[in-house]
Amino acid sequence: MKICIVGEYREQFPSRLQERNFNPHPSYSNIIDIQKACEENGFDCIYYGGVYELIHAVDCKEHFDSNTLFLNISDGLTQSYCRIQAPVLLDLMGVKYTGSSPFAVGLMNNKHYTKLALNKIKCSELLLPKDLLLNNKRIPSAEEMEQIGYPMIIKPNNDGFSMGIESNSVVHSYLMAEEKIISLQKDYTEILVEEYIPGMDVSVFLIGNASHITINEAIVYKTYGNFYQETAVRDIYAKAHKLSAKYPAAEYLSQDILQTLKKISTQIFELLHAHDIARIDYRITSDNRIYFLEINPNPVLSATSDAHIVCQNLNISYSDLILLYINAALERYK
Repeated sequence: MKICIVGEYREQFPSRLQERNFNPHPSYSNIIDIQKACEENGFDCIYYGGVYELIHAVDCKEHFDSNTLFLNISDGLTQSYCRIQAPVLLDLMGVKYTGSSPFAVGLMNNKHYTKLALNKIKCSELLLPKDLLLNNKRIPSAEEMEQIGYPMIIKPNNDGFSMGIESNSVVHSYLMAEEKIISLQKDYTEILVEEYIPGMDVSVFLIGNASHITINEAIVYKTYGNFYQETAVRDIYAKAHKLSAKYPAAEYLSQDILQTLKKISTQIFELLHAHDIARIDYRITSDNRIYFLEINPNPVLSATSDAHIVCQNLNISYSDLILLYINAALERYK
């Protein structure tokens, strides 16, 4: 089996937010780490390129045999819904690839519509924050905002990596909200006004498929020195300056909560037709209510990311984790 890694790396183009020293793409060394892990597992592995190389392959009708698997770690370029670019192109190429389908990726990258889909889950243990979806033209009325309630968080609806989320994203009045919405509308076409949930940030990292989930591990975050956030968020500044540390959730959450999180995460993964990998983000309140925030269909796979905590918690190597990811895709294509 030949593995072709597909993804952009940060050295290829300037940061979208240079003033915050943050670039959401993995480094080239991260890609080399994945390549080495594939080779340690006995695969012939190359770095194929990113979206531009996939476009070229489609244009040239490049042929790949059934013994080739594209390992998709691409977050796309800089447009809205950029994570959908690679799976669309890989589908056009007619090749096997890791990760979810274009439709599933598109849905999961829309926070508002993901929550609408999750209303299908009949689970009293899963809660969804109230929200309001805006385009880049409309300012909601004060009455509409009151229905969400203060404090609230205002953020892009269809971008990941905490892009557009800053310390002033949590607002406590209509004037603050209006100012933040107008600011985001300059750069984003879809804005989400969402009920702010005080609590602990928790993510669940999954590898596998509906019939066989092989990794289902929870991670907690300590941001700005606190596990519990009253008014703060894991904003882009915290991520850029490594002010949000990661820990195995088993050290901080009860077994009951952990089992509930794993059960809910499996249901979400299956309902949204996620394939092979995903990370689901939650807020857990002081009285153990679980609120869904968003799902990332293509979480960072570097050896120093959430994957490191997962490996540490399961006592497996990084190469073992990459093998589980590849095997999930290969099993799906059988």
